[in-house]
Parts: sequence; structure tokens; C-alpha cells
Amino acid sequence: MPFGVEPDHDHVPGTDYLIDVNHDLDVSHAGAGRSDIVLIPQPTSCGRDPLAWTTRKKYWQLFLLALYACSFSFGENNLGAAWTEISEDTGVSLTNMNGGSALNYLLLGFINIFWIPAAMKLGRRFVFLATTAICLASAVWQGKFHAVVQWMLAQVVNGVGTSA
Repeated sequence: MPFGVEPDHDHVPGTDYLIDVNHDLDVSHAGAGRSDIVLIPQPTSCGRDPLAWTTRKKYWQLFLLALYACSFSFGENNLGAAWTEISEDTGVSLTNMNGGSALNYLLLGFINIFWIPAAMKLGRRFVFLATTAICLASAVWQGKFHAVVQWMLAQVVNGVGTSA
């Protein structure tokens, strides 16, 4: 836009004002109106809108998500320390255990092609609960396996669950 030309208030769809220096727009600003930054998207009056949450609730949700991610990653990555004992007890060679672990890590990245659209379509809460159930089933299975195929399949299920 050339200098000195006033912006048209019927702007092109998909474009928004990011800064409102004069506070003449009827929109929510960052910092409860003390800032010039316009919030995009605008918070709603719905109590379930994360943009309308208190800072305490936002930090609580961040803590829960970090706990979710850390607990699954801890269980998945910490199993390697006991591989020699697990290998002796189950008869699965260390090479096959390594291959199952590689399958797990492969699926950690690949299955997000499924989980991200599922979270957008079905909801994030559903995906968190579903993957928690999948990880729980995988953890029980990993405690009971006694063959190479069972180990590989348990790692596949674990990779599907922890990928979200």
C-alpha cells in the first residue's frame, strides 16, 4: 500500500491487522488492552476456548501435556537398559530387539500422518485418551511377550500409541 493511503476497512479476506497503534479497532489486544498487538484469532466468551483461559490454567495444561509426553518417552526409551536380561528371559536376540525398537522409532514419526488429522477431526482429547489406551495395552503386552513376532508387534503398537 502506498504511503499516505488509508487502508480500506473491507480488506482482502484472509488478511488482518496485526498491530492497532491507535486502538481504534473493536478487537481484543494482547495484555488485556495494554498492548498494540491484535490477538488473532480473537478469543471468544466460551469458557472452553484456550485463548480465554487464565494464565494458571494455561500452565496447568502445559504441565499435563509435558507429563503425557515425558511419561511415554521415559517408558519407551528406558527399556533399553534391561535388554540383556529381557533377551535371556524371552529368547529374543538383541539384534531382533534392536529391530523392534527401530520399528517403534520409525512409527513415532510416520503415524502422525494419521494422528494429526484425527485430532483435528475427532478432537485432541479423544486422541490423547485413545493413544493412552494404546500405550497401556502395549505396556502390558511388552511385559508378557515371549517370541520375536510378539516383540515386534508390541513395538509397532507402542510406536502407534506414543507417536501422538
